[in-house]
Amino acid sequence: MKLFVDVDDTLILYTQNHTWNLEDTVSYTVNFPLIDALEKWQKIYPDEYLIVWSGTGTDWALEVSQAFLTHINVHMTGSKLSLVDMTTSEDLAIDDRSQDSRQYLKNFGRVFSPDEFIQNVAWDLVNGRLSETGCL
Repeated sequence: MKLFVDVDDTLILYTQNHTWNLEDTVSYTVNFPLIDALEKWQKIYPDEYLIVWSGTGTDWALEVSQAFLTHINVHMTGSKLSLVDMTTSEDLAIDDRSQDSRQYLKNFGRVFSPDEFIQNVAWDLVNGRLSETGCL
C-alpha cells in the first residue's frame, strides 16, 4: 500500500491568490492536523510508502515536504501526472478533490479528504485497529 498526499489545498491551504512561494506566509496556512495524522499513520505503518505529489510539479512537492514534513519519512515526491501511472487499487490518497471528480484519482482504492483522513486515523488509534473498519 502507498499513501499519496496532495500539496495544494490539502497540505497547504490557500487563503488568497497564491504565489507558490513558502516565504509568502500571508497566502496560505499549513494543515497541521493533517501533518499530525500523517505522523501517526506512519508510526502504525512504518513500512508503507508515503508519496507527496502536486499538480504544480515535483519541485514544489519537494519544497513543501522539506519545509513541513521533517518528522515524516517521505519516500518520494513528484507531480501528479508523473506518478499517476504507479497507483493501484491497494493505494490510498488524500486530496481536496473527490475520487470521481478527477481522472488521476480513479485507480485508488480510496481517496480521503484531509478531514476524513484526520478523523479516520484518530478513530482507528482510539479503537486500536485499522483496515477492518473500511476506514483505512
